[in-house]
Parts: sequence; structure tokens; C-alpha cells
Amino acid sequence: MLLLPISSAQCEQGFSAQNRIKNSVRSSLHVSTTEDLIRISTEGSSLESFDPSTSAMQWLSSKRSRRPNYKEWPQFISEV
Repeated sequence: MLLLPISSAQCEQGFSAQNRIKNSVRSSLHVSTTEDLIRISTEGSSLESFDPSTSAMQWLSSKRSRRPNYKEWPQFISEV
């Protein structure tokens, strides 16, 4: 016990993240999913520094079934 925590702010942020993530609408999330989402929320990078283009392009090119009236994304997205 040579080192004592200065504040409990990180714990309080974790509980706030848990309350945001696991609410009455999303109460059936699996424990590992909830843990991953809380970890991303508390330790992840800021939203401003996230570039979704690579994730979006990977999702759009995946071999999943699509709706019959699905429209492709415009081609200019791949240039970004």
C-alpha cells in the first residue's frame, strides 16, 4: 500500500459507461460484449480521431446477404 489512488474518477467513468451501454433496451447483451463496449468507451480513442472509411469499405465488401432493393454506395467513398 505504498501508492494510494488520487481520485476515483476512472471508476466513476466506468460505471457511467456501463449505465449508458447496458440500459433497459440493451439489457440482454452478453457479458463479453458489454465488457468490450465499456473498455472501448473508457480507453478508446476519441471520436474525432476515428476514420470509419476502412471499416465501412470492409463491411460493404463482405459476403453478407443484402436486401433485394439494396443500392450500392457511391464510388466517391472509396476515394476518401
